[in-house]
Amino acid sequence: ALAAEEELALGELAELLDESQPNVSRHAGPLRQAGVLAERRHGTRTFVRGVPFFGVLVGVEVRGEPVVGVVYLPALDEMVAAARGRGCTWNGRPCRVSGIATLEQSLVVVTDEQSARARSGAWSHLASRARMTRTWGDCYGYALIATGRAEIMVDPLLYVWDAGPMPIIMEEAGGLYTSFDGKVDINAGS
Repeated sequence: ALAAEEELALGELAELLDESQPNVSRHAGPLRQAGVLAERRHGTRTFVRGVPFFGVLVGVEVRGEPVVGVVYLPALDEMVAAARGRGCTWNGRPCRVSGIATLEQSLVVVTDEQSARARSGAWSHLASRARMTRTWGDCYGYALIATGRAEIMVDPLLYVWDAGPMPIIMEEAGGLYTSFDGKVDINAGS
């Protein structure tokens, strides 16, 4: 199953780069060795418990700038993909963030509510003002934002392999991705 998921992510990456999949696959090994492409199997506890909100993530940077991002949710058969200047798609169709502009009308999703509370007192204030909060986080939360099904995603503990595709996906979907300190930084940990 993992090989099929990886193939799907590489296939989408090939399409976004307008390259053949064999050409992209041929370069994956050397890119991993050079530290340009990171592959990480993370979030397996959720997967093992049968929760369908796990995903395969691919983020590509060129000279430190995000250019391609892909989130594939195999249990839901959903894919959100973006490339610089080419927009964001959800299962091959253009998608955008929600048009809701007020916190009082927003659906806020969080990866781990306890961690959000421990990290910042702002979580309680944010959650109390939002129309609705849910713990549909991790990569699924970002997919919800990019496709307009939720408005705010809070991820208090984030690794670079979790964050890699998110800045370009959010930007191309018309949204904004930042760390807790307001910077676009996949290494910030939030």
